[in-house]
Amino acid sequence: MDNQHYKTGLYVIYDKVAQQSGPVMELVNDEVAKRITKKMLKEAKLEKDEVILYLIGRYNNETVQLFRNNNMEIDLGDME
Repeated sequence: MDNQHYKTGLYVIYDKVAQQSGPVMELVNDEVAKRITKKMLKEAKLEKDEVILYLIGRYNNETVQLFRNNNMEIDLGDME
């Protein structure tokens, strides 16, 4: 089964200062992951260069199959 059949993405936000990631988030796509990350950064008064958003895998909740990515970095784009 190829990557396109996986329903949700598994994401983590890596904190460069703490040198660890937060909990795994299961989200529908990269755009939602970016939106949540930007909101978290704004609320915590952090700069985007203090964190890295990674897509670490994809999951199909119908077939219970997991596809592991090699920690693909997601570009947060402009912070509005």
